Amino acid sequence: MTFFPGHLVLARIDISASQTLIGSMRVGSWEVSNPPVDTTTKDLTNRYTSLHSVASRATVTGSFSGLMSDDAGMSELQDIAFHATDPSSAMEFTSGEGDKASGTFQVTSWGISGGFDDMAEVSFSVQNAGAVTIGADV
Repeated sequence: MTFFPGHLVLARIDISASQTLIGSMRVGSWEVSNPPVDTTTKDLTNRYTSLHSVASRATVTGSFSGLMSDDAGMSELQDIAFHATDPSSAMEFTSGEGDKASGTFQVTSWGISGGFDDMAEVSFSVQNAGAVTIGADV
């Protein structure tokens, strides 16, 4: 897997069962975590923590920013972030190296910034809301 900060990523969002381009952006961060579950008992004879790694829940989070046009993909992302009762959608992220992460992601933050009379830069963060498939873009 070669999702490295600073690399170009294409982000797509599902609109009517079709993956529509949100934009081409830089990766701020991309993280997969598998925290173990603490199964320690209050038994005073064993002073060490017991962890159960098989019961862990994987989490995939990403933060992205870049210049994007106000097209259907960006509008859908903005609508989900602002108006949806369920701020999640099927999305996929493809790196310049050909790696792809796809699944259902929840929009956890959305923002826009830029100077007066200048290009606006959009940033957003996502977290998986279900299983994520990570592999080569074919």
